[in-house]
Amino acid sequence: MPYVVYGIYQKGSLVYVGLTKRPLKREREHKRKFKGATFRRFVRCDRAYAQWLERKLIDLWRPKRNLNAGGSGPVTYRHSPEAKCRISEAVKVRVVTDDTRNKMSEAALRRPPVSEETRRKLRGYRHTEKAKICIGEKLRGVKKSLEARKNMSQSALKRPPRTHSDETRRHMSRAQKKRFNDPDAKRRHREGQRRRRTAEKERK
Repeated sequence: MPYVVYGIYQKGSLVYVGLTKRPLKREREHKRKFKGATFRRFVRCDRAYAQWLERKLIDLWRPKRNLNAGGSGPVTYRHSPEAKCRISEAVKVRVVTDDTRNKMSEAALRRPPVSEETRRKLRGYRHTEKAKICIGEKLRGVKKSLEARKNMSQSALKRPPRTHSDETRRHMSRAQKKRFNDPDAKRRHREGQRRRRTAEKERK
């Protein structure tokens, strides 16, 4: 799918340069965000040229709403610790109504299916060791409330039963055997069981 390099104009001035594979969707998003904005497509090309052109246009025109040099998305942008705290507090107090949930569900059902290329990328993705440690530290000791556990249980009961193919069962069996032959995996399993038993005793 070709990429489109585009510009957003407000009151005749260029305020943003971007690239996308879905120009119609991006146009709707920008017009909803920037009132009275004009969406203008510059060129339709492959990804490499689109990234190069986006960087050149940002460097040439310096649009005020571009947060980085462009070319690879917002990967170079990092929120400050203060901004992260503000975002976290805002998310904690946000209440999503049932009507909003239904709308989100309907919008998700209308999304196009994930391409086979994207599926291959997702299958090949692996967390780095540093990322695994960070994720483990974040999740360690987190206790879900009774209401959250009840909601998770009800959601699980609504799911259709899953039947694995014979090939999948063989893969799972090999993975489990390999896992429990690892001394570190055995140690982590024992520690997890010990923590669960301790937590059950405390609840009683």
